[in-house]
Amino acid sequence: METTSKTPSSAPRNTSEMVCCLANTLKDKQAS
Repeated sequence: METTSKTPSSAPRNTSEMVCCLANTLKDKQAS
């Protein structure tokens, strides 16, 4: 995976991935 911080245009996609990752982390914390 390339570093998205390089291009401003890929910022939204990077944010989406971050949110998805955070949601998964929260689910894991809630489950345990």
